[in-house]
Amino acid sequence: MQRTRARRLPVFSLRELLLLVAFFAVGCAALTFANEIWWMALATITGLACLVAAVVAVIDRGPRQAFAIGFIICAGLYFGLVAFPGRPTGYGPGNSELNTTGVNYPTSRLLALLFEQVVETTWIDPATGQVIPNYQPPNQPPNQPPATPGFSPGGAYSPPGSVFGRLQPNPETFMRIGHALWILLFGYVGGRFGRFVYKRRINDATPSEEAAPTPGSTTS
Repeated sequence: MQRTRARRLPVFSLRELLLLVAFFAVGCAALTFANEIWWMALATITGLACLVAAVVAVIDRGPRQAFAIGFIICAGLYFGLVAFPGRPTGYGPGNSELNTTGVNYPTSRLLALLFEQVVETTWIDPATGQVIPNYQPPNQPPNQPPATPGFSPGGAYSPPGSVFGRLQPNPETFMRIGHALWILLFGYVGGRFGRFVYKRRINDATPSEEAAPTPGSTTS
């Protein structure tokens, strides 16, 4: 008679839950107020997280090593897909997944939808350099990019006429921040899955314990 081993579901510690809540709070703030400062901060955090995970994956052992390996694999694969999407599309040359139009991946499309919710267009008179309040260009919905290519690297574009519009936040900066958050999220999910696979392998490799005979019983 063999004793059946109970398989436990993944358990989240209080510290892990607090870190996840903080991650989503920081992510919402970074996407809402996307700028170069947020981008540099998240790029630094993402790079450091990958470096630490790489060191742990090589040196450590046990569940922590499994988590680090899963983190590196998933984060690295997603980074590779975003950094080398295969073909430039969108409104201009370059990486299509860093644009808000012409994106290919579901994560990029979700970011593009979020961008439409937070973007604001400021219309500027080039003669005076002043913002034109309540300006509505012809055939142009408010807070929407133009249908034809025309964005500059600074997130501005020039519709017909002298007035030009500037988008806030900058589309490319917004997408970079969003993809950095996706890298961290996929890395975490991959790490959790790696630790789960490791524990399952350990449990499967452990010999099953036979039930000890009760006192007074005899064996044939």
